[in-house]
Amino acid sequence: MVAQLPASQFPQWLASQPQAMVLDVREPWEVQLASVRAQGFELRTIPMNELPQRLAELSPDTPLACLCHHGVRSQQVALFLQRHGFTDVVNLQGGIDAWSCELDPTVPRYCPLFPNDLLDAHASSKTRAFENFFRRCHARLRLVDGGTGAVAGGAVRLGPQL
Repeated sequence: MVAQLPASQFPQWLASQPQAMVLDVREPWEVQLASVRAQGFELRTIPMNELPQRLAELSPDTPLACLCHHGVRSQQVALFLQRHGFTDVVNLQGGIDAWSCELDPTVPRYCPLFPNDLLDAHASSKTRAFENFFRRCHARLRLVDGGTGAVAGGAVRLGPQL
């Protein structure tokens, strides 16, 4: 079982883990949209799908806090790491979104968008449900790009009020 570390408790965890590393498992386009600043810890970015090939870049002796957008992928990565001999691994609960809300509001929040070709009449009901969700949310989104509607890397950034 992987320990869940709320973002609000990260500073205390870090103080008790002086050689800690934050492992960001998001895709490069996500990291370009929003990233934490490494202050008092090493920050390593390895996308989740590349981790099996790049596992040797990590030391099983280093305390790791796994990070993704909302904490789902990082949870899977933390379990993977435990199965491969890493014993001091936690999942940053809520991901970078929680980090932005609880630790550093200067880190932009973002919301992934689905490609239009997935949203056709033949799309699954689950995809249509997501489409409806994003349509409802769109009215509440404040685009950081000045309202032009431009989308960077398949996502829009959320305004600080969300």
